[in-house]
Amino acid sequence: MTKQVDSAQLKAFSPIDSLKKDNLAALAKKTKVRDAQPGETLFREGDAEKRTFCDMQFTLQDRHYREYFPHAHRHVVLEAASAVGQIYVDHASDEIRILDIALVPAARGRGIGTRLLRNILEEADRTRRRVSLVTEPGNPARRLYARLGFIDRDAGPLHVEMVRSPS
Repeated sequence: MTKQVDSAQLKAFSPIDSLKKDNLAALAKKTKVRDAQPGETLFREGDAEKRTFCDMQFTLQDRHYREYFPHAHRHVVLEAASAVGQIYVDHASDEIRILDIALVPAARGRGIGTRLLRNILEEADRTRRRVSLVTEPGNPARRLYARLGFIDRDAGPLHVEMVRSPS
């Protein structure tokens, strides 16, 4: 049985710079873990190649976000005192772009992502801005995005751009 998030214990937005880079990279690795799909054998648990790959991926992703979205808000998602995810959001005059939202496996399916997204959607509705994000075609969170009103705008074999207009 999964425990639903207690709103009083969830501190959604703690500046990401409050954690050391090593802690951020470790958090990013934990959020990249997902249930293995049939036939997946890219990395084994504890594999040194996996650690190296995740470190490189974190560094490149962080560099990309800083370069192309220098004013984006970068936050660690905290539940009680534990880091359980990260969220990067860029606020433009006509759009709120969710660059990255990721939770550790133990925090998934408990309402944390829903709460984070609803906060963003409420702001977007108040300010009359659309919200956009890019995800993978097979990402299970696409069902959540659709429930919250996101629709596919542009789909390719590796990524799907989804948007939600203000209500």
